[in-house]
Amino acid sequence: MSRESTQPSIASATLRDFTHFQSRAEIELGEIERTIEENRDRPLSSVLKGVIEQVRLLTDADGALIALCDVWGVVCRASAGEAPEVGSKLQSEPSLTRKCIESGQFVVCEDAEENLRVRLVAPRFRLRSVVVVPIYGQDSVLGVVEVLSSRAAAFGMEHVAQLQRIARSLVPLLQREEPAQPEAQEEKRRTWIPVAGVAVLLGLLGLWFELFHHPSNALSATNHPTVSFATNPAEVPTASGDAAHATGTEGSPTSVVPPPVLAIEGSAPGAQIFVDDELIASTNSTGEAKVSSLSPGRHRLRIAARGYQDYQKGIDLLAGQTSKIALKLEPLELPFPRETATTPGLPVSATSPDSPSVPEFLPYRTFKAHSGWVTGLAFSADGGQLASGSSDQTVKFWDVSTGQEATTVASEIKDVQALAFSRDGRWLAAETSSNAVTVWSAATGQEVRTLSNNKASDVGSSWVYSIAFSPDSRSLASGVDDKTVRLWDVATGKPIRDLTAGHRSVIYIAFSPDGLWLASGGDSHTIKIWEAATGQEIRTLRGHKKDVYAAAFSPNGRYLASASADRTVKLWDVATGREIHTLIGHGSDVTSIAFSPDSRWLASGSWDKTIKIWDVQTGQEVRTLTGYDHHIYTVAFDSHGRWLASGGEDGTIKLWRLGPH
Repeated sequence: MSRESTQPSIASATLRDFTHFQSRAEIELGEIERTIEENRDRPLSSVLKGVIEQVRLLTDADGALIALCDVWGVVCRASAGEAPEVGSKLQSEPSLTRKCIESGQFVVCEDAEENLRVRLVAPRFRLRSVVVVPIYGQDSVLGVVEVLSSRAAAFGMEHVAQLQRIARSLVPLLQREEPAQPEAQEEKRRTWIPVAGVAVLLGLLGLWFELFHHPSNALSATNHPTVSFATNPAEVPTASGDAAHATGTEGSPTSVVPPPVLAIEGSAPGAQIFVDDELIASTNSTGEAKVSSLSPGRHRLRIAARGYQDYQKGIDLLAGQTSKIALKLEPLELPFPRETATTPGLPVSATSPDSPSVPEFLPYRTFKAHSGWVTGLAFSADGGQLASGSSDQTVKFWDVSTGQEATTVASEIKDVQALAFSRDGRWLAAETSSNAVTVWSAATGQEVRTLSNNKASDVGSSWVYSIAFSPDSRSLASGVDDKTVRLWDVATGKPIRDLTAGHRSVIYIAFSPDGLWLASGGDSHTIKIWEAATGQEIRTLRGHKKDVYAAAFSPNGRYLASASADRTVKLWDVATGREIHTLIGHGSDVTSIAFSPDSRWLASGSWDKTIKIWDVQTGQEVRTLTGYDHHIYTVAFDSHGRWLASGGEDGTIKLWRLGPH
């Protein structure tokens, strides 16, 4: 048979397969909806248990869960496969659950490899992609339906639509009320009678007023039924059609302001639409899309397609109005590579290598330190020892001069997220994903105490990537939950005060060298400055476009540096809060920063597998250190300016020796 004659049959087979897939999914969706409808009188936990297993099979997910909001927070009420256990408290999964609940919009993570907070917890559930859809009640988010996969980009918009349909089916089940006690029913009846009488009287008066004073209005209401617009923020975005319409409940029509609609015209087919850094839709085969799941207000829009330059713009969306954007994405023009010969593992200088003012950062030693990611590094006060923490649940001491392991300080503790030595050299502290801080004696390696906030958390809901000792070594700052920094008395282990950062999570903490100020950064894209003695918020620094992953004060107290997922590092004047420099050069998220002891140089580590050295005064890049094959998570200078240490995803630690100035 000729090739030409086989083409129609192949196309027909493909169409049949797709149609079969659609009909199978529709059948399974119908079964889930029947399960919910036919079991309304059964215990909620029993119904949800059956539903979530069906959801996992429907979406071909490795794990699935239903979490509900209650007085204790967001709690997993049903799970199947590779997912948190029932009863787990989900402040974030990982932060996506919280974002979904706060915004009332679905959240998609296509690849955990590109999301730092997901990435640190991903191995526990083998996560690569996640979809979280809100269960939206009458005026609030009741909970979420969530699916997890070990495959990247495992879920498409059809899965979002399926989960939203299931979420809507769950609403009546979750909003059902327990039968009132007889005494309560009688009390309600006694209360209702006079209230109902007043309501009826007011209704009759209003009707009389409308009929005799505004006959045209009464006639209009009779001839034209009121139409209400769907305002559920989790409504499915579609490639065509306007905002969803729905009539009010029978006998009591309502009318509310419709949501804004964003219309994309003339883009590339299959382009991804991001709003406020979240993927919300994709364009259809003609490069068009309409989205009605957004809230009114100012948003950041980004449209990305493989092979094209990203289109980025700030947009103002008005309720009830359609904002149209007609564009043609420009083909991506790759820059010419620099014609410089480099040797792997050796530094590349952005300035003259003979410059006497810039120290050389010479590769000194690389050693395999952990079986998991190196998530924290800290030099002892004398610079002779290096402490490292890892996702392999260990904390170790290393001899800097030999690179030999001195001792394992701790093992089998929950994932270490951050390490810090006290300035007086007495203590080493580690923050773990169990939301607790452990303090050891730096001299003996013996555990001194554990500072627990008594708040159970799941999968690292605090997301605090650093802890900080005060310069006098008497107090310690750590994260308590997703929005609070707690100051502890190191000697007694008792809390001193809490600094609450609003509804956004705290990721990074740093003390100023004089101990007066405390800086915290997080996923609000800002850095907050606090007065340590009173806990009063002094200033908020704004400028980053994405989450702040690191913050550090310069040893001379003049500067504050911040690193972000927006691939930049910013330098701020501490006295005025003014932004001095934006350091641009990294090709991916900047995850860690450290000042040299003389405050002249700033080191930044990134997911682009490089470490960059910056001149603090000029903001210029002066060195790029290469040699990593994996992402870099942490960098640290010793107190004498002799060493720079870096830790990466592959479990290795690199030591760089600073050459002559």
